[in-house]
Amino acid sequence: MADTMMKNLDHVAYRFMIIDDSGSMSIFDGNLYMVAPNGKGKMVKSSRWQELVQAINFHAEFADIAQAPTEFRFLNSSGPIVVGDSADDDGRARAHLTKVLSGGPSGGTPLCKQVTEIANKVRMMAPELKQRGQLASVTIFTDGQSSDGGTSHLPRPHCMYLYALVRARVTGLVCQYQH
Repeated sequence: MADTMMKNLDHVAYRFMIIDDSGSMSIFDGNLYMVAPNGKGKMVKSSRWQELVQAINFHAEFADIAQAPTEFRFLNSSGPIVVGDSADDDGRARAHLTKVLSGGPSGGTPLCKQVTEIANKVRMMAPELKQRGQLASVTIFTDGQSSDGGTSHLPRPHCMYLYALVRARVTGLVCQYQH
């Protein structure tokens, strides 16, 4: 995965990560990769939230080191947090993300609101993305259905500059959408 991310640095101008921090993420059926003192790795049981926090920390570290602007959007606990933006050289955004991640999951799954906001933002970015031959990517980390409506009312991106990767933990489904 890291190799693919490195290859896409120039092609993907901006990354959005929607993070499901709803109450169901506290269910204890996740898995964490841990390194034992002897250096061997192993999987240990965890909550879905702990598993997700490990994944988000990986993406945040990558964004920070690679200076790859990545907007982390929580469904319930925080406004957007951008890591990897050259304007944040002092690490405040990453520290804020870490603090929010330590808060734990609660609430519903208002996914449609975030998807709508991102679609509108990408629509505004589309002319510049087209000019540069770049894309914006959207990754959705969730374990359930949206609690704020279906998808029929969601705006279509109306451009070919959006690449979405949807990871639904419940079904194990990975869908890719490029429009």
